[in-house]
Amino acid sequence: MMSSLEISKDTPAEMLRQLAESIHQATGGMPIALKSRNMPGVFVDSDGSADTSYESIVLDSVFLNSHVRKARVDTGKYAGMPMMISPIEDTDGFTIATLGIVDALGSLSLQEFAQISQRIKNQVLDSF
Repeated sequence: MMSSLEISKDTPAEMLRQLAESIHQATGGMPIALKSRNMPGVFVDSDGSADTSYESIVLDSVFLNSHVRKARVDTGKYAGMPMMISPIEDTDGFTIATLGIVDALGSLSLQEFAQISQRIKNQVLDSF
């Protein structure tokens, strides 16, 4: 039996949790937010704990313009810290989810984040 991961605009946070935790580990433990368009998201903290009812105005703002952007975390203990946010698009280019990485170390450039986001997008699309 083949396992798969499918993300849609209605994917609940609990279904996104494993992907968010994997990205958290791949970034050396940086806090990660991942949210589908129509549902609350998941936030994986630097200690690995996960909040599956995460809401964020800055994450939602990417649904409006579908561009990678740098913003400041608007809620929680990381409020005010830089966050790089990327849209996750379906095969038609519609933004179905957003990924945010809290730059707790101040080490990510916009270009590096865009490259990471593109690799993740390619992996998701390759799974179809």
